[in-house]
Amino acid sequence: MSEANKEQVAGTHYQIQPFQHWDFVLEARIPYMEGQILKYMSRWRNKNGLQDLKKAGHFYCKLIEWVAEDKFYRGSRVVALSEDEVTALFMKWVKQNKFPSEDSLVMAFVTMWPFAPDPKKELARGLELLSELVAKEEIAREDHIYRLGLLEQEAVWKVCPQCSTPYIPVMGHECAGRNYVNQDQLL
Repeated sequence: MSEANKEQVAGTHYQIQPFQHWDFVLEARIPYMEGQILKYMSRWRNKNGLQDLKKAGHFYCKLIEWVAEDKFYRGSRVVALSEDEVTALFMKWVKQNKFPSEDSLVMAFVTMWPFAPDPKKELARGLELLSELVAKEEIAREDHIYRLGLLEQEAVWKVCPQCSTPYIPVMGHECAGRNYVNQDQLL
């Protein structure tokens, strides 16, 4: 492991990755915009959640604008690697970090678009998948907030007879190694 990989400023979201984002980006010679998208995609589940997904989408939109104006070209990597070399590095990165398939698919479109017969279409498909992931996470977040609100409204707090800790019966309470559903019932 490199010395730089042993330290991380603020958090552990990269250190928990056996094959860190920046190592993949450097080895595969990924350009800046794609590297930013991959950064946010690789860490969103362990750092800023939906905000990181939206940041990835913002970079994705900018990249698509440039590609649409032909400011990027197919061989945009500084020292081009072959498609097989980039694919092998990408697969190694995905497998070692055990990224979920929906994340990996978005990242594959970002990484491999320069090799596609129709790069613009490839990028558009990747952004579409990222947008679906953002929508799914927004719904999950709203559902979670809704459930928490219901829980607060319906919650009747009780006090544990053993330790005097307040708890919500439907959530249970662990006291002295026992899990109470409510103060009268033991699991």
